[in-house]
Amino acid sequence: MVLLKNDGILPLDKSKYKTLAVIGPNAQATSTLQGNYYGSAPYLISPEAGIQKYATVKYAKGCDINSSDRSGFTAACNAASSSDATVLVMGIDQSQESEGKDRTIIALPGVQNDLITQVATCTKGPLIVVIIAGGPLDLSTPKNNAKVSGILWAGYPGQSGGDAIAQTLYGDNNPAGRLPYTLYPSNYVNQVSMLDMGMRPNASNGNPGRTYRFYTGTPVYAFGTGLSYANFSVSVSNSPIKIPYESIRANLGDDVTSSWKSITAAAITITITNTGTKAGDYVALGYVVPPNAGKDGNPIRYLVGFAREHNIQPGQKVVVNIPVTSHDLSLVNEFGKRTTFRGEWVFEIEDQKQSIYLI
Repeated sequence: MVLLKNDGILPLDKSKYKTLAVIGPNAQATSTLQGNYYGSAPYLISPEAGIQKYATVKYAKGCDINSSDRSGFTAACNAASSSDATVLVMGIDQSQESEGKDRTIIALPGVQNDLITQVATCTKGPLIVVIIAGGPLDLSTPKNNAKVSGILWAGYPGQSGGDAIAQTLYGDNNPAGRLPYTLYPSNYVNQVSMLDMGMRPNASNGNPGRTYRFYTGTPVYAFGTGLSYANFSVSVSNSPIKIPYESIRANLGDDVTSSWKSITAAAITITITNTGTKAGDYVALGYVVPPNAGKDGNPIRYLVGFAREHNIQPGQKVVVNIPVTSHDLSLVNEFGKRTTFRGEWVFEIEDQKQSIYLI
């Protein structure tokens, strides 16, 4: 589960939010929860069924996945206006994305955005949007709507997906997931042709770049985004690391795939502190920013390591190390050869930075 937005209403108070309106084309989804490749599940728990274990549910479909029919909006508003809180379960299914079926839009299909906007005007209590989807979607509408208190990205959560969603909404699961891709604005598909295989920005054809490594636009939600019900701070050493350039160059050789045998050049020590009142997991994502980042075909930054620390208690400090290898301190040049450069490479985690100088 990836928590993308939370104005403080989540997790829901079990004693306060006893009646929930559960609305949306994926509210009663079962097989959709399995994605595209799956076996025969012994059971399937829909989001509605999972939430029923915590609250009295008023269900309304609202709309289909991809349709212009708004006739269900009235029933959706009736449910939302008479409930303690509302959960909109939106997204896509295998009619939109599957093996052999590529999407041509990344907006929420049909009238789903209109349903979100309409329900936001009539809900009595907080409004939470849950997204079930495999690929990225433009979530600008719920993100920018002040009436939407929370957004939970559930992916295709499997046979017990409904339980996982409900447990997260009510706080029996403290989310620690991170978004596995960039969420672009919907007009991104008009900026990059499906026939354009370029990853890097290209001014001549308007390609703003692909993935967090090269995208020069403003994402709706960035790769690696993920909130928690716990609060954490992280810190790294302020002392710069200095490494002989020749030692990195010698280890690289001419093998572009040398990441598997690349030696550790530096171990970054990260201190994670739970500054809140709830225990939780923390996922540390470590990036490297190369010299001339975003210029001359270089990536803006790239992920070099991660670590997940479990059940960090309030006030507890945990120390983790993320290795930075010779491979991490190198790039592939225009000739397809991996090489490195003298100068400052920067390790980043959250808003913390540590300089690594190749001298």
